[in-house]
Amino acid sequence: MKRYFFLFLFLISSTSTSIAQVLGEFAPSDKPAKEQARIFIRSLEFGYTLVSLSPRSTNQFTGSQFNFDEGILSLAIRLDNALIYFDYGKSNTNGETQTLLAGGARFDVDNYFSSPEATGLKFALPISLITDIIFASRQQGASTEDLRLFSLGIGTGSTLIYNTRSWITLGRAIAFAAFATQGFGDFSPQSSGTLTGVTAGFLADVTAHFPNLVNSFGFAFSYRFRYLFSNFSANQFDYFMRQHSFTAGITF
Repeated sequence: MKRYFFLFLFLISSTSTSIAQVLGEFAPSDKPAKEQARIFIRSLEFGYTLVSLSPRSTNQFTGSQFNFDEGILSLAIRLDNALIYFDYGKSNTNGETQTLLAGGARFDVDNYFSSPEATGLKFALPISLITDIIFASRQQGASTEDLRLFSLGIGTGSTLIYNTRSWITLGRAIAFAAFATQGFGDFSPQSSGTLTGVTAGFLADVTAHFPNLVNSFGFAFSYRFRYLFSNFSANQFDYFMRQHSFTAGITF
């Protein structure tokens, strides 16, 4: 499980900077501080996630299924128009230990209906690239029944921003559909190969940033809601997942 986490973290980290440079602005403005209206959204946050993972009604698999309903640890990284998140924890269900790593990233292009530099309330229509992973396993070790789901898709929705010269609140709600594979990172001899399918869902988040409270550092508080379901021809991998994440951290 750990090696899958570090593999995904490396893949996301190596691409997030270049993508975010295209989708957002990384360089501070050359304007004097008193003329700057825009606050950049950059934070490192930790917190707690309430997660529920369970089989869909289409899942007719007669063997052991994953039923994960637990509070787990959460990490979120915001880099302007990029959001990267990981949730990790364990659950004991009917005497069986299950481990879950759920993560992903979202990259947004906001089409504003007013100047993004203006203060006050602004509305934008985003186009988002979304990737997700779900790794779920049992205590007894690797199995062909484990979830190793990876998806990549596109979505749209709405963005609301309210900012002053000292703080900013941002909310996004994105509905998406994605191409998915089951078996990502499974190199075990008993692997049956990679299956293809689809996922769809909804990702919404609200964050409040109070930057520059201590030099260039400040505080951030966020809430994230994530709903996702999968659909494969091998319906034993048809699951849905619901998450409520609460995080807080520092801005930079």
